[in-house]
Amino acid sequence: MTAHRLRLVVDPHDPRVVQDTIECEQRVFLDRYGVTAVEMERDYGPYDDVSFWLTVQEPDGRVVAGSRLVPPNARGQKSLDDVARAPWRLDPAASLQAAGLDADRTWDVATLFRDRHSGHSGVHVTAALCYAIIQAIRHNGGNALVAVLDSVAREMLDRFFALRVRMLPGASRQMFMNTPNDPTFAFISELLEHSRRVNPEGHRMYALGAGIAGVSLPSPGEFARPVPPGARRVATVIDLRRDRAATLLPRRAD
Repeated sequence: MTAHRLRLVVDPHDPRVVQDTIECEQRVFLDRYGVTAVEMERDYGPYDDVSFWLTVQEPDGRVVAGSRLVPPNARGQKSLDDVARAPWRLDPAASLQAAGLDADRTWDVATLFRDRHSGHSGVHVTAALCYAIIQAIRHNGGNALVAVLDSVAREMLDRFFALRVRMLPGASRQMFMNTPNDPTFAFISELLEHSRRVNPEGHRMYALGAGIAGVSLPSPGEFARPVPPGARRVATVIDLRRDRAATLLPRRAD
């Protein structure tokens, strides 16, 4: 299967698409980290109604990749809530201040996931998602990101995509979700400047969306969220989850 038929959707408002994206996220975390759908719903479900989704779909609508972003909001952000608990037990506000981050302009890249069994190029799908993450943050008034990244993903983003992030002040590499993880941050301007210097071709992808093969990208204007997600959308997603409960309980591979 080739990747030329994929489409990237920004912040879908169809609750079924949102639910399909959540289920893809769960499949990937089960496959990659051994984290079950029940655990994902417990740990990530509270952020569903404030999440800004990036969804990569096949023509038939099947979701094969995506990213969960959590904008600044009154409820909180997943990555900052995580660093406040074990194993890090940091003061998120103090860490943000030490890093020079403005909490009102810092977005959380809570997850970035790709179904490795889908048959699509990981390079182009990941590049498309990185472009979309940067554009979503920039077009919605953000200037920085935080993310708890597993060490392999962080090294891959740096080595192959020239997207370099820094360790959040006070944090260190710790076991989390069954793998070594780093609480990280980056200013979008610094992220793009580094890629421009060491990987100009990659910079054109992340800054302009140029050269990303196989994925149909949205226009820049589509990245701006006009209004926060409404309660009706959230309730519908919850109802869909109840109706499709069996899909939330995949078997763990022995």
